[in-house]
This record gives sequence, structure tokens and C-alpha cells, in this order.
Amino acid sequence: MGWTDDPSALLRYQVLVALAQVEDDLLGDGEAIARSLAVEGRAVGDALDSLAGEGMVQTYERSLAAGYTTEATLTSSGRLAVERWARLRGTARAVRACASAMMDWLDVVNRPESTDEFAKDVRAYLFGSPFELEVIRSAARELKSSDLISGTGTWGGPVLRPALTPSGLSVVDRDAGSGVRQGLGSDSSASIYISNSPGAVVAAHSPGAVQVMAVGQDIASKLVSLADALEGTLPVLGLDEAQSAEAGRIAGDLREAAASTAAEPTRLRSLLERAEQIAVGGTGAATGAGIVALVQLALGAM
Repeated sequence: MGWTDDPSALLRYQVLVALAQVEDDLLGDGEAIARSLAVEGRAVGDALDSLAGEGMVQTYERSLAAGYTTEATLTSSGRLAVERWARLRGTARAVRACASAMMDWLDVVNRPESTDEFAKDVRAYLFGSPFELEVIRSAARELKSSDLISGTGTWGGPVLRPALTPSGLSVVDRDAGSGVRQGLGSDSSASIYISNSPGAVVAAHSPGAVQVMAVGQDIASKLVSLADALEGTLPVLGLDEAQSAEAGRIAGDLREAAASTAAEPTRLRSLLERAEQIAVGGTGAATGAGIVALVQLALGAM
């Protein structure tokens, strides 16, 4: 749900966010971005080349001395993605994304002194921007109150000596290796998160209208969430420009179906299968697997 455990994927998010802050009539300076992120210029150059291959940026100048790309601008697809992420950074979404990422972190670290230490991890970013400290602390409190982590609570502060509880471990392990994590949800439905990049995704185990395919709130939210996931993960799905454009069209079609009161089952199934085909067609295998899992959940609800 907007976070990743892959440093190179995080850098691509950060580069896109940095380019979005450049004035429209200017080129983004890769060297300046590298300095602001405290990384090597070549790393940013490689990220720009990767994003260019996905249709997210247009590259220009290459450093003859260093041999890597130093200038670029966002394409319309790249700008759309960044604008979408900005809308998905609300406090409630951020806390839920942070909770999911924190559970993944606790699964691999030796018991830390405090949940505040999570802020140093690669997972502690939402669409390339760091989680605020209060979001991290709110997520920790939510996890502890839901009996997904243990530890000593503090008044308005972090959870000390946190660790996954047996319930938390079962949540993290349930989909291990599939590219998804199951995290905090309501009593009536679980929530699925993509561990390598964004998107709040679909609710599982919810009833769906089967015979008449009425598009109620539940099915509509699944379609919108899948559309969000497709758009939000474009930088890390490893798609070429044509595939990225197709993914954008599929996301639009999914939203159109969600806005209707009824949907033709055959057309809806076709849309979901097209989303699955796009996900497996890229090089971002882990994220693609997450999209496939979400498609299968939606198909299973039909």
C-alpha cells in the first residue's frame, strides 16, 4: 500500500516525486536530485533510465564523463501517478499503510528498542515520502491494540520492545512469497496490501452479487482499489510505455464499471483478466504477483 522493501524501487518513487517539484519549463537535474537524496548520481541516472523505459519520464542529457543520465522531465503518465499518490497520502491511509509496512519490518529485524526505529527502514516511506513520526506511532498503537504486536505502550509515544504476536506472525506468514501482506482490517473484512509498492487494495471475504452482477458498494470498492493498485504500482511493475498506457486504460475502465449500478459479467471478467495479463507482462515480478492475487480475489467474488 504505497511502501516497498526494495531500495531501488523506493529511489524510483523518490525521483518521480522530486521531478514533480520542478517547474514545467525546466528540466529536472539528476545530480541535484542525487544530492538531495544523499545517493550517488549514477543511482539516480539508472532510476531515470528505468523510469524512461516504463514511460514515466522523458530523459535528455547524459553526462559524457560519468556516462549516466542527468536530465529528465515527467511524462503525462508520470505526472498522473504522482498526482494520484498525493491524493492517497491522507492520514487514515497512511496509518494503515504504515501498519502493514511495520509488520513486514518486525518480521525481519531482531527485536528493536522501539517502533520509532522503523523510521530508518526502507519501508518507512509512502509513495516515496517518509511516514511522519505521528503516523508511525499511531500505526504502532493500532497494531498493539489489535494484538498484532506486543510490547510496552507509552502515552502518545512509541511501543517499546515491539515484536509480532502469534496473531501477527500468522498474518505476515499467510501470504509469504506471494507479494501481498494481509494487515489491519475491520471485523467483517480483511485488507490486502501490496508489499512492494502502493496501493490500498481490495477487501477479501466480502459478499458479491453473483447472478445479476449488481455493482454495489462492496464490488465497486474492489474495482476502484484494483484501479488504484494498477496506477500506483506503474513505476515498479516494469512495464514498457505501451503496457503502461494499457494499464492506465484498464484502470479507467475499472473505475467506469465501479461507477455503474450494474455490470455485464463477461465484460467485467475480461477487464480483470486484462489487468492480470498486464501484471505478469512486466519485470516487477513481486508487485505483479500482488496484482494477480488481487485480480483472483475479485474474480472469486463474482
